[in-house]
Amino acid sequence: MAGKYYKIILQWVLLGPVLCIAIFTSGAAMIPAVFCFETLQSLLKECAPWLYYVGMGFTVMLCFFIYGISILFVAPFLNTILGARLKPLRGSQVSVSFIPWYVHSCLTLIVRYSFLEFITPTPMSQLYFRMMGMKIGRDVIINTTAISDPSLIEFGNRVTVGGTACLLAHYAHGGHMVLSPIVVHDGATIGLRAIIMGGVEIGPKAKILAGSFVMPNTKIPAGETWGGIPATRFTRSKKKKDQPDKAELKAENESLEVAESKEENKPKAEDSNNADNLVNTAAQEIPAKLETGESTPEATDSKTEPQS
Repeated sequence: MAGKYYKIILQWVLLGPVLCIAIFTSGAAMIPAVFCFETLQSLLKECAPWLYYVGMGFTVMLCFFIYGISILFVAPFLNTILGARLKPLRGSQVSVSFIPWYVHSCLTLIVRYSFLEFITPTPMSQLYFRMMGMKIGRDVIINTTAISDPSLIEFGNRVTVGGTACLLAHYAHGGHMVLSPIVVHDGATIGLRAIIMGGVEIGPKAKILAGSFVMPNTKIPAGETWGGIPATRFTRSKKKKDQPDKAELKAENESLEVAESKEENKPKAEDSNNADNLVNTAAQEIPAKLETGESTPEATDSKTEPQS
């Protein structure tokens, strides 16, 4: 029981400095925004009321974007001077060794939930991730803000990360917190809403289908396509060699029908040819017999009939 209360107290003790860092980071980023607000407000006080309110509306939004651009640089700066660049680690979440992870996560989340959505997937977001320690190659497209632990993530050249894909370089296992890097090699693609856990390595030109969940410490070979929950190798169903295609069956049936029709028509043509030959022969023989005096079978029969 004492150990349980000890962990709860330690969590609050560790949470205090993290909250102070969050407040200090946001406050430092607000300094140029507050200066701009005070300056423009003093200028607009002398204007007409309607112009004052219109000007103040644009001033507030301008100051918000000034704050957003400022925090993109303030958070990485504090992350560097506080030594929050992460390394692979395994241990109790409530321990001194995980203080850098708390600081790094706090600075990442402040930027993510306040301004990062406005600059994704522009090169500005990649600049921020690089300053936070992420290794990014050439021609990389990152269309998501759901990236935790950027200092433990590495992208090769021509990597594509789909919208709202989630990359988490940490996970819990067996009561311990594990920090493990994510490596995505050249030409790989991570689909829409896919989830990539810590310790995953995606080979060159491999593909993760949309909505898939890649389990921790999964190694995906080069050129393969993985998908599903949990993600496994995706293979298309191949046709059996002994089973012919529908088009082949149709062509075969048509050829058989044509052959049968030819066979049926062939005897009829031969019979008609034989009948024509017999008629021609008879037409030639009858006049010849009449000239020679030969009687036809009908004449012979009539002679042999008895006279009444």
